[in-house]
Amino acid sequence: EPLFRSVDKMPFPSIRTISLPSLKHYAAISTFVLLFGCLTSFTTNLDPEDENATKKDNDSSPTTPPSAFPKWPAINMAYCLLLVLGTFAQKIVFGEIRVGEQQSVKEKTRNYIFHKFVFLFGVLNIEEIDELLAWIAWLALVGFFAVWVAMTKMRSEYICQSPHTSKWSHFKFVGVLVVILGCSALLFGVALTTDSTETDYRLDYLAFMAAECLLLGLRALHAIARHCIHVYDEARPGTWENRAVITYYTDLVCEMAILGIDFLHHVHMMIWANVFLSMASLVIFMQLRTLYAEIRKRLNKHHNFTKVSQSLETRFPPASKEQLEGNDDNCAICWDKMENA
Repeated sequence: EPLFRSVDKMPFPSIRTISLPSLKHYAAISTFVLLFGCLTSFTTNLDPEDENATKKDNDSSPTTPPSAFPKWPAINMAYCLLLVLGTFAQKIVFGEIRVGEQQSVKEKTRNYIFHKFVFLFGVLNIEEIDELLAWIAWLALVGFFAVWVAMTKMRSEYICQSPHTSKWSHFKFVGVLVVILGCSALLFGVALTTDSTETDYRLDYLAFMAAECLLLGLRALHAIARHCIHVYDEARPGTWENRAVITYYTDLVCEMAILGIDFLHHVHMMIWANVFLSMASLVIFMQLRTLYAEIRKRLNKHHNFTKVSQSLETRFPPASKEQLEGNDDNCAICWDKMENA
């Protein structure tokens, strides 16, 4: 296996390829760097010359003792363990990832990283390293679960079209989505209890974090609802005539809620940053334009749907119970007894 794998072309004309280490080699390098950092820090703290120098300088100016645990290698190792855990869980739940799913996940991950980079350095303008690390850890967890929701939703749509799907597969997908929904609620609770009173923007930070948790939870809830509708339709005897209507309104409510929260989230970014002539404001404005177009498209689609439904009900009124009993006929499509027509 080669040490470095070539990643597909990025959407920038000046960058052709980026070589990234494979997960196996990245884990080995991260482990070595962490052990080396711990050993170096431990030996530095036990060096007698450094202790004498510290005692001599203690009278003139107080110094903070060096930390025995390296910060950056530990953070890098935490991200490495998160990737290893995600890869291991992916092998158990999904097995082999299809090419279309892999390309879609790559595209979503790149867009997520780009927009969060703009959010950190174009909107928040973080200067302190500890605050930056905290935000990166938070966004990494949210992005990790968001990728899992996207993968589960794509695989769920794929298996729903398959005529033979085991109950264990349905249980795995719904279980993963329920765990992600619980994690989003847990992250929301962490956002509410986070102590940021030393900053002047506690409510703004809380709104940013709560919006990310709500978007993650709504996407997971939408995927759970669609999959449960499919499982119920398969387990139910006969034909479920109201499935299309229930699925339509489930998609409508969830998608409009997601688009609305995402739109307000970006409006909050634009207003809070208070910079309307920068690259960050341009990116946020383009995202707002896209979200507005999606909301308008969804509302127009619903308007057309209700208009067509009302027209059909007016031109073809439903048959009465006496008419159905008088004809005593079966459905010409499914051959079940007609309960309404």
